[in-house]
Amino acid sequence: MSSKLVILAYATTVIKEEPKKPKLDCWDQNLADRIVILLNQQEEGHQETVLTRSPRDRRVHPNSIPKRRVHADTG
Repeated sequence: MSSKLVILAYATTVIKEEPKKPKLDCWDQNLADRIVILLNQQEEGHQETVLTRSPRDRRVHPNSIPKRRVHADTG
């Protein structure tokens, strides 16, 4: 099953308050939790919803390739 579908399935089980939830890795879990928060805020009538990055989001994913900063010569 696609990661997107598992994330949505998890969010649905949380919203329905079902006891059994699909297993997610930490990245997908974080996204699913954000989706649930957004949906709850929308239901409560919040007009503006701002997603902020938590310090946890700044961790480097093991499969990511670090970007190199390139500076132009000013000389």
